[in-house]
Amino acid sequence: MGWLLALIKQPSVISEIIAGVIVGPSVLGNIEFWSTHIFPLSSWNYFTLVGNIGLILFMFNMGLELERKELQNQWKSSLPISISTIVIPYATGAAFGFYLYDINNQNGFTPPDRVAFILFTASSMSFTAFPVLASILSSTKLISTQIGTLTINCAAVNDIMGWCSLAIAGAFAKGSEIVGLWIILIAIGYVIFMFTIVRWLVLHAYSFLVKRDNEMNRTFLVGIFLLLLGSSFFCDILGIHSFFGAFIVGVLCPKSGPLSTALYPPLEFV
Repeated sequence: MGWLLALIKQPSVISEIIAGVIVGPSVLGNIEFWSTHIFPLSSWNYFTLVGNIGLILFMFNMGLELERKELQNQWKSSLPISISTIVIPYATGAAFGFYLYDINNQNGFTPPDRVAFILFTASSMSFTAFPVLASILSSTKLISTQIGTLTINCAAVNDIMGWCSLAIAGAFAKGSEIVGLWIILIAIGYVIFMFTIVRWLVLHAYSFLVKRDNEMNRTFLVGIFLLLLGSSFFCDILGIHSFFGAFIVGVLCPKSGPLSTALYPPLEFV
């Protein structure tokens, strides 16, 4: 399928999405033999786990391709663009959620908290599908260009806003409104912490263990992967998807020297 779509200049991620829909419950999942013996319900958790690991490694690899200075240089222009692109779908989703909430009340169905319901609907309309966009930019060789960096910046801001909104909606649904505010503050503090203290530690460890001998050091490599897993795990606990933690670690890693050459090809193959 990927080969067929490549003939019409479509990125491989499109074929992966179509294949997932076909083997899932929408198409082949309706066949009893398929859903019982080929992909039974008990196997879904394992597929989710493997898929999340692959997604984390992929987003870490995308971060390795991007230069932190380029992201910083385009931050002032990407922030207003990303905000403007999220306002319209978010407002549309909120209005739609407000309308659906009243309809459900009229039909005798009691939905959850009104604010939580509206925030859930608005968030679902404003996500960017960040990993899909990154895959498209990577397969078209645009991710390292100026337009690619700007697009990644905007998509990252959009998705962080969307996930924070979703976390706030979950807090409202549980009756803990103050938790939503804490999630936003912790997320901001986490990003600042990663790009200041953690980045400083990574650069100094890189200079001491790798740059001095100009060859990859196993201790440094293990440390990077532990940082990758820890950052992903923290984001997942916070309510932001784990791939953001992996992407941030990839961005703050040194781009010169043996690190990128040692990590990028094998991760790209995986």
